[in-house]
Amino acid sequence: MNRSLSKKSQLISIIFALTSALLIISCSKGNNITNAIDFSINNSAGAVQQSSVQLKYDWVYGMLKEDGTLWMWGKNTSGTLGNGTYTDSDVPQQVLNLKKVISFDTNSGLAVAADENGDVWLWGNALFWSVAHRGIATPVKISHLDNIKSIKIGAPFNLYMLRKDGSFYYVKIDDANPSQYNQPVKRNDLTNVCSISEAMALLNNGTIVETYPITSSLYGGYVSGLSDVKQMQNVYNRRSVVLKNDGTVWAWGQNDIGQLGNGTYVSKDHPVQVKGLCDVKTISANYDYNLALKNDGTVWFWGYRYKDSSGAFHSINVPIKLDITDVVSISAGWENMLMKSDGTLYIYNAESQTIRHAQ
Repeated sequence: MNRSLSKKSQLISIIFALTSALLIISCSKGNNITNAIDFSINNSAGAVQQSSVQLKYDWVYGMLKEDGTLWMWGKNTSGTLGNGTYTDSDVPQQVLNLKKVISFDTNSGLAVAADENGDVWLWGNALFWSVAHRGIATPVKISHLDNIKSIKIGAPFNLYMLRKDGSFYYVKIDDANPSQYNQPVKRNDLTNVCSISEAMALLNNGTIVETYPITSSLYGGYVSGLSDVKQMQNVYNRRSVVLKNDGTVWAWGQNDIGQLGNGTYVSKDHPVQVKGLCDVKTISANYDYNLALKNDGTVWFWGYRYKDSSGAFHSINVPIKLDITDVVSISAGWENMLMKSDGTLYIYNAESQTIRHAQ
């Protein structure tokens, strides 16, 4: 399905691309935080159990523990660590004011969380907003939704909220006053929603819908006839990746560096099967990086262009198996987070193709 975007939507697409590019440049140029983490989560954040742990890397590292506490570490230019400072940290910092958190998300320096009482919190600052204000260093309550299930920062920096009954709500974040309190607005055209990922939603019947216009299916937009979907990952105006109930993985959209994982560099406006993957448990996608976790605890990666020691460029257009086993949780990004069943955390760096122990 092809649709013309408004000038506003085109600008939003450019902004998302620029912020992702800024994130890559910031991480690749390096500092001791992203390139050489040395800490003990057990000492800093208490004992970590693998069940119910949520991981996320996007500008900062984030970990939601099963006790409902949220911990973050990394760059803190915009106050994204939520610890009341703007000081970077390579040691996990507990986010202030938050208790019994059930869901969180980050995007380009902005962070949000929802607790079991239905309160919605915001802190940090999107990178391209920082010229207007530095950012919120301590979480502030910006909304409330009873029976909330999950929360996401979707395109175009709207706050998407999903209730346990499958109803879909949103709050428009005001870049001039992001801490402003707003009542959530219900989307009556979206029901029986299972999960949300940027500009797409997965319904309980295994089909997908757009929550915000995407240029076309050639950029990961809506495709008809797709069913039996178990999990969906959308990278706005870039691509979409889905895990089907049979354990296979499919993708469509931009493929200039092999993001679709089908062995080519040809973009597709319809789903193509990612090569060599079966018995997959969960997937994660972030800009050009893709991870798949199999039921046997192995992790597979594809979709990245890197430079070897001789200066030659290579692209990974089919999944490669990472040198790690017994993994139970994954989060894709420039720094890919991998958690093992004993709660130990590892980082896979796409540029160096190395895995390091994060504890």
